[in-house]
Amino acid sequence: MAKKRKSQFRGVVSAHSKRQQEKGAQYGYLSLPKNASMFKETPGSILRFDILPYIVTDGHHPDRETIGDYTIAKKDSLWYRRPFKLHRNIGAEKDSVICLASFGQKCPICEERTRMMNSEGVTDDSKALKSSDRHIYVVVPLAVKKGSGDWEKLETKPQLWTISNAMFQKKLDEELALDEDNEVFADLEEGLTLEVRFSSETIGGGQPFSEASRIDFKERKTPYEETILDDLPDLDAIIKNSALSYQVLKDKFFEIESEDDEEELEEEEEEKPTRRSKKQKEKEEEEEEEEKEEEEEEEEEEETLQDSIPKKERCKACEGTGKNNRGKECRICKGTGRKPEEKEEKKTSENRCPCGHVFGADCESHEDCDSCDGSLWEECYDEKQKG
Repeated sequence: MAKKRKSQFRGVVSAHSKRQQEKGAQYGYLSLPKNASMFKETPGSILRFDILPYIVTDGHHPDRETIGDYTIAKKDSLWYRRPFKLHRNIGAEKDSVICLASFGQKCPICEERTRMMNSEGVTDDSKALKSSDRHIYVVVPLAVKKGSGDWEKLETKPQLWTISNAMFQKKLDEELALDEDNEVFADLEEGLTLEVRFSSETIGGGQPFSEASRIDFKERKTPYEETILDDLPDLDAIIKNSALSYQVLKDKFFEIESEDDEEELEEEEEEKPTRRSKKQKEKEEEEEEEEKEEEEEEEEEEETLQDSIPKKERCKACEGTGKNNRGKECRICKGTGRKPEEKEEKKTSENRCPCGHVFGADCESHEDCDSCDGSLWEECYDEKQKG
């Protein structure tokens, strides 16, 4: 009798289903826990809702601060919001992603933005990479009034709500500064209901969005029991679980395929050669040959320039090639390869580098040197030659 084959689905399908249920849903860039739902305000409406606190689980919460004898937003304490930073239009699919600076970590997108600003200054491209400040809250929606209509009751259950700092939290901070008695709004027993008027704004004819234009504080009809905290979502965990790792975020930003994807593509090309792949290969070979020819021509030009100048007349900085050690035009000889006229020596007794590098020692060692003032750069270079 033939041995019964074990099904490849046994023991894995139910486990997979269970994990999917535990993971919950995906809401844009946020990974939500099981049974959690999102609330979205309506532009041009008036909304009444309560903000509830949650138990902080992040020992490095962005709001953590010691005020007097009390430390707010520390681990295991109650707090009402979780700030985070967001990058938009990232990668080929123009996704929104959580900035790793939200956790005090290095972010590849922020690093690239800094590099661009250092080399090119502030441009539209570098502005587009700037992260925006957002907050996520646990709210209980109560009622909404749209236009001139009547108040409509909403489903009064805790939901997650996220909005940019400029569209809500900034206005809330302004209101609290006017009357500090309202700062207990998120307390379970003494808390207050917020009545927020949201204006409808647009940018460049795009979709309308909400901006809090007025906030009033009203007494709650009933307090919340402390036991509700056991059922409220962990805002710290939501942000942490929604963030990508440094390497994955970097690959997504620079649109780099993973090694597994590259291997699969290579296998497909080998197994299924097509006319298009052959043409593409020929094109790549032609481009490689052109690049090689250009490099050879550049090398020949450098050699010709260097050979045409007597050794004693060659620029000491570039040795007659006309280029510095990073392949850019030599600023001493202005690309001529010839030794410039000697200038009167200027003494320096302190570090005068505007970029924070060592004056007279780090000349031509950093990209900042290309944007340095001409006269100051030459003094820095002269000082380096003395040493």
